[in-house]
Amino acid sequence: MAQRGGDSIFELQRELMAAEVASEGRHIRDLKFSGRSAGGGAPPAANGGRPAGTAAVYDPRRHAVTQHPPVRRPPTGGAREDFHIVSTHRPQGTAAIPAARTPPAGSYRPETIDVKEVQKQMMFGEGSELEDEHFEKNRPAPNAVYGISDQYLVLDSFLKLASSRSHEGEFDFNVMVEGSSRRQSIAVSATLENVIEIQVLGFCIPLLRLDVFDPAVLTAENPGLGILNLAANGALPAGDEITSSRSQIPFCRRVTLHIRNLGRQAFIDRQNKSHQFEFEASIPPTNDRILLTPLSDYSVFQFTDPIKEISAFELRFNNPDNNLVFPPDCYYVVSALSDAGQLLQFDYRDVHGLGNLAVGDRIYIECFASGEGVLDRYIARPEGHLVGAGGFVAPTASTPGSFRLNPDVDVSAFFAAGVAIPSTTSITICIAKNRVRIPLRVRKVVGRLTNYKSP
Repeated sequence: MAQRGGDSIFELQRELMAAEVASEGRHIRDLKFSGRSAGGGAPPAANGGRPAGTAAVYDPRRHAVTQHPPVRRPPTGGAREDFHIVSTHRPQGTAAIPAARTPPAGSYRPETIDVKEVQKQMMFGEGSELEDEHFEKNRPAPNAVYGISDQYLVLDSFLKLASSRSHEGEFDFNVMVEGSSRRQSIAVSATLENVIEIQVLGFCIPLLRLDVFDPAVLTAENPGLGILNLAANGALPAGDEITSSRSQIPFCRRVTLHIRNLGRQAFIDRQNKSHQFEFEASIPPTNDRILLTPLSDYSVFQFTDPIKEISAFELRFNNPDNNLVFPPDCYYVVSALSDAGQLLQFDYRDVHGLGNLAVGDRIYIECFASGEGVLDRYIARPEGHLVGAGGFVAPTASTPGSFRLNPDVDVSAFFAAGVAIPSTTSITICIAKNRVRIPLRVRKVVGRLTNYKSP
């Protein structure tokens, strides 16, 4: 470039910028000035392989860099000023880098990214500013992308928490994401969050004992009533667990179910009771269970305010005023021993005196681990076992019950007579006739499109 005396540096700069902008495929990236003494001198040798006397700027976007020789103007007052013009070339058909996003030469720093905002957009779409301010961050806004997803699970009383109070009609379950259902844990395929609806299907419960009206039994169970001198005044009404006036279900055969940990979104009953579902009770032809069939208008409960997350199910059965009293479906205080004849015997405690285990009942024995492989595998057989007649003793309030299996199991090859059989894990006995299995469909809102268009 020719030297021009008398022009200011800034006038020359404007001309060069105009020429560069007019040139196709180029734009001015930066202007970098450098000064040196009148004597001049070669630039440093460590210049990254650039021609001597040129300057370059690191471009993180990998645009080509054009090297310009220094432009010199005659010195004024004995000094000479040099400046370098550095421009970048982009490939044909590509867009220019916006000036606002171009980092300073040699000090590139990435843009700040709000990770939470990115995650929210991935889950629930962009949304508007008004929605962003009004709606909770973990729920889709009305104009955001969303869908509904159903999950299906079975609440099995064999997998309930051992601390459940089934003698007061309460069954508690833990929910575990992924995996498989196992002792004291119910598996689901994904987190139960933003739940808007739950549907329950029909299921069976065990035969419930009749409410107590016998004076002798009442006094025995409640010693303080002795002062009242209760006496029979006619024969007790006959009937079964459904039709008798002594039934635990005396109101039009109605049973209600309340999921306690879902708050007060429920029907409000008298005596501070609530429920989300209502059933009609009947005795099927097998005559060994009570079948609960949801009323046509009560099988689905929709929540006005979506439930943020369900990590457990805490159930209570009512009639609808009082809690139902269930017989135990599992015994958790169990021990094994080799009896006097070296036959396998199990002892168990009926803590609340509501047990109905009888000879011939089908049972399942879990977590028996004596260390003898053949014995352990047989006791854990998935078909279960039958309660034998020999050695059967019903429990009382102060003494445990005991039973042997049918067929009997001879343990003389492993244990001496009259010794306890150790188990490395707590033994559990589950009674088939008292099992409760409750199928549920849980509907939730998700931040993606599904085959359901709307709730």
